[in-house]
Order: sequence, then structure tokens, then C-alpha cells
Amino acid sequence: YLMVTPSSEKKEIIHYPNFGLSMTNHAPWNISLRHHSYQGRQPSAHFHEDVASITLAYSGIPILVDPGTYLYTGSKEWRNYFRSAAQHSTFFPVGWNQKGDDLFALVMPEANAQYECAEQSMRTIHSLFGYPVSRTVQWSEYEVIIQDDVSHASDQMEWNFLFSSELSLQKSEQGWAIVHAGTCLLYVQCDTVVFEKREAWISPAYGVKQPAWALWTRAKQAGPVSIRFKREKL
Repeated sequence: YLMVTPSSEKKEIIHYPNFGLSMTNHAPWNISLRHHSYQGRQPSAHFHEDVASITLAYSGIPILVDPGTYLYTGSKEWRNYFRSAAQHSTFFPVGWNQKGDDLFALVMPEANAQYECAEQSMRTIHSLFGYPVSRTVQWSEYEVIIQDDVSHASDQMEWNFLFSSELSLQKSEQGWAIVHAGTCLLYVQCDTVVFEKREAWISPAYGVKQPAWALWTRAKQAGPVSIRFKREKL
């Protein structure tokens, strides 16, 4: 269904409940948020471990991207690398792995999934890990705020954000600077956990892989973790 915010401009949140995807186009941002929509009757050949993953573009420039697929049968290792939770822009318990040995199946339990939206926010809630977690995405003209809530204090969690291969990441006093063609577009800021830069890969087309960067961290964190993608106010 289509949800339109009350504005003279066209600012839509489009939600595909069966596919499990919400998208918004709210200048200068384009955002998508993945929901848990897996059901036992669905064929799982193309499933990825991408629950609560996000993509983000700023002024038409890709920032956070989906990793793609790269290969199917050519390499089990690369196939599992690209469909793993650790390769998507999401968060999950350390050691989480649903892949198994079948390259064309992925067991993803049904998990009390919910979706909520407001004028400038989207939220996904699920219990895939055995306890409830949620990701809320909010946006304004100058920033996108991602808030992740984890209720299970005993689990150590991982966070990963995968960036377009057109970007570089530089540490600065304002956080991690996202640089495109020599210009800083945005800063990534988080006061709750400390991110480090890691080498990663993305696949823009089948059989093609390109080097990229990711921001990653691991922490035992019960409660909210807020990550800001922030641009300078003009």
C-alpha cells in the first residue's frame, strides 16, 4: 500500500508487506528498510540474512548499499559471504548463521514481525533471534537517525554498515566522514558504540565483485543504539 505524508511535496512511504520492504523518497534522502516477512511456504532460494537491513542514498549518491549476490554454485564460500547477515547493513547476535550447506535454501523462522510508520519514520520489529529487537529509522532535512533496540542483555551483538565502492571513509573529530570524489558528504556519528573500518565486497552484477568499506562493531548492548548520518547545515 501507499502512504503519503500531508505535505505540498510528494513524500511517500511505500510498503510491500509480502516482500518485506519499505521505501521513502524524502529529499535529499532515499531510504529502504527490510522487514522480516519470511514464511515457511515461500521458496527460499533467494533469501538473504538481511532482516532490518537498510539502504541509503544522499542527493542521488549511493551511501549504504545491498551487497548483491556475486555467485551461486561457483563458490560456496563467496555465496555464503554475500548472503550473510554480516555483509548487510543490519545488526545480529554474534555467531548468528542460518545458511547451512544448501546454496539454494535458507531456513528463516517466522518471528512475530511488525511494521510501523509515521510521517518521517519507519520501524521494523521481529523476534528472529528468540527475543524482540527493533530498528527505527527517522529522517529530517539534515540527518538520518537509526535507532536499534535490543532487549536481551546476555547476547553480544554485531553491527555492520556496508558502503558503496564509490566512497571512502575517513576518521574525523565529527565521527566517520563519508567522502565522495574528494568531497565530504556526510558524517557517521554514534555515542553508544565505537565503529571501526573494515574491508568488504559488493557485487553490482552477477559474477562481478568490487572492494568496498564497512563500519563494524561488536558490543554487549541492552537498550538503544543510535547511529546518525548527518550532513552539515547550509
